[in-house]
Amino acid sequence: MVNTVTSVGRIRAGVEDGFLTGNAIVGLKPFGCDVVRAGGTPNTIINGGNILVNSDDPNCAFRQHGTADVTVNGGDINVVGGANYDPADVHATVNENRTDLRIIYPDDIPPVPLPAECDPSMPAIQTGQRLEPGYWSGFFPPNGVTELGDPTSDDVKIYCVDYNHNSAFRLNATDDITGHNVFIYMLDGGVSWNGGATINLDAPDADDQYAGLLIYVDPHNYQAVPNETVTINGQSGSTVEGTLFAPAADCTLNGTGAVGSFHLQAICYTVELLGNGLLDVAYDPGENMVLVYPADLELKE
Repeated sequence: MVNTVTSVGRIRAGVEDGFLTGNAIVGLKPFGCDVVRAGGTPNTIINGGNILVNSDDPNCAFRQHGTADVTVNGGDINVVGGANYDPADVHATVNENRTDLRIIYPDDIPPVPLPAECDPSMPAIQTGQRLEPGYWSGFFPPNGVTELGDPTSDDVKIYCVDYNHNSAFRLNATDDITGHNVFIYMLDGGVSWNGGATINLDAPDADDQYAGLLIYVDPHNYQAVPNETVTINGQSGSTVEGTLFAPAADCTLNGTGAVGSFHLQAICYTVELLGNGLLDVAYDPGENMVLVYPADLELKE
């Protein structure tokens, strides 16, 4: 007896690609009001990127209210659903009903590989004011730390924070933290930065697996979303460069008072733009998250 079997396979080459490239601020929540909201009295300026609102709510997926002023230079505000705003205070083209831009949540959200540093057997070691890369359980960074690794070294420095607290990555009013080529994986816990802290952080460069990714807040398998909070307050002496990727977290961005101090892409469940000062976000795709998709072989038929 002779049995002949044929099959067709498909090989996909490995690629590197950004996620939602071209968008500086993204609210991923697929329904409801205020998925991206500008409130208070801030002057928000987005340079070089869009605001993308994934909610299909027909009336208020994007909302601007009060005296909040929003300007988008070199981009638009794209809303899957509808918007509620004062045209006198929003200096951008607002495109509603952009159902073609809909992100299927959470199916379309790419995973981020778990770093080896999330193994507790690889602890981060504090030596004086410096914390070397590795796993950390407790408030991050620990008291007295002002440097995440050697800030003069171009080596990639990965930190895994595992602490069940909404301010696990906390920076207080008088804190000063510097880190070059750093990636912070929030395995558990949220982020809270006080406006008085001096923060100088930049993400790994394009040659690394986590290129452009500064902070990743694990979505915990998207259970009980939103399941974390991120609050980032800046000040005039701070510079932040890279992507904040928190797909199951409510994020709040408050102004730094400095032009271009946030070289940031913020991708969150919801995004609130608040404060009483200037929030200036400079978006450059070359500075933000690039995901590496390895080559694969699959059976087609």
